[in-house]
Amino acid sequence: MAKAKHAKTEPVIDRSDAEHPMRDAVAEINSDALFADGYDDCIIGIASRCGINDVAAYDYDKVIAKLVEEGCSHEEAIEHFDYNIIGAYVGDNTPIFVRLLPTKISSLTT
Repeated sequence: MAKAKHAKTEPVIDRSDAEHPMRDAVAEINSDALFADGYDDCIIGIASRCGINDVAAYDYDKVIAKLVEEGCSHEEAIEHFDYNIIGAYVGDNTPIFVRLLPTKISSLTT
């Protein structure tokens, strides 16, 4: 997979001490939690999985929209996300990215 034009040279998953209320809430539960650097406003909650630490949960669509706002085309934003963000998995404390379902399930089938 080729890097998107917007690709960064370093992974965007970090353990930064940057202050943000959502980071603080996640860190209170899991002090080893990792974060997608620069996307704090896209955190939607805390994800729990059986036998693994709780991690930050991000809204996939908000991350893509933020990349588009920063100058990527929609296709470039998805490619950047796939390669540099979700592709930066570094273990059990890596955040997850959620694609929210529409409020009306019927809209999925029409």
